[in-house]
Amino acid sequence: MVSTDILVKIAMWVEDATTFFSLLDAFGTPEMRGPLEPLWQLGQTILFREDYLWPQLVLSPGILVDTAPRGFVEPVLKYYSRVKVNYCEDILWLRRWLQPTTTVRARSLPPSGPVACRGTLLSVDAWLTEWVHLGLTKITLHDRPISPSLAPQFFAILPRCQHLTRLELGGVLDLNVVFHIAASSTTLCHLNLLAGQSVSVTAATVRLAIQWPKTTVLICKV
Repeated sequence: MVSTDILVKIAMWVEDATTFFSLLDAFGTPEMRGPLEPLWQLGQTILFREDYLWPQLVLSPGILVDTAPRGFVEPVLKYYSRVKVNYCEDILWLRRWLQPTTTVRARSLPPSGPVACRGTLLSVDAWLTEWVHLGLTKITLHDRPISPSLAPQFFAILPRCQHLTRLELGGVLDLNVVFHIAASSTTLCHLNLLAGQSVSVTAATVRLAIQWPKTTVLICKV
């Protein structure tokens, strides 16, 4: 009989959710599914599991608000190379369970005020400090506008996201910060900006914007 460890390694090579969960079904028992049993259990409770559970995990309110689904997520997060965060106020929980090698796509705005995380009340600044340590490679918030109150804190911390390949922002924008990041980055290749109000463009900002395409592929919308 093939060992559980080998079956898990085989499952990790499956790229589509339908085949992946069919394979877990075929394993037959919790003992055979081994460490993937929590993921199989999660697949029995989540609708549209093909969209949310494999090969990328999408963290949504339906998964994180209830303690039962969250309990299934915790032991299997280590198997994901990519995670999309559509919702997660408890940033300390996410930092505890994510692997350092996991690439993260942020699709949810930071909180607008202090938020309770694992029994600790975090300020917006403290939350953002934890957020930038997630291994963020994509921030796609163009359809979730940044508010005037959040903008100063958000753009103060954004330069610490040093591995971005994609940046999409909307609402109140600081173009000087954005293009400074773009001009100094060797990985950023997609930039989508949708300003919610008029923005000031200085000569320095223009120089940074011109500098960026010299080192990366330019895909920019403003």
